Amino acid sequence: MRYTWRSDVNDNVKKVEVPLKIKQCWLETLDGTIQLSMFYKGRAIELRQGHHAIKVDEMKELVPTLQLLQLSVKLEDFDNLL
Repeated sequence: MRYTWRSDVNDNVKKVEVPLKIKQCWLETLDGTIQLSMFYKGRAIELRQGHHAIKVDEMKELVPTLQLLQLSVKLEDFDNLL
């Protein structure tokens, strides 16, 4: 959740919670694999020449893959791709 300031009918301004909009960054293919894409400023990051997604073969590999991506972002490994 994020917060924003809104005014009511009487022009009283108060802070209200607004839900975050999260774009879907994955695609499940017909053979059961999952393709993850990373976005920056609304555009997919090209991770390798001509490749915009990471292929995850099984659902049990999804969490370790996301943890590895999170660590890579913290270590600024993707900064040269932006």
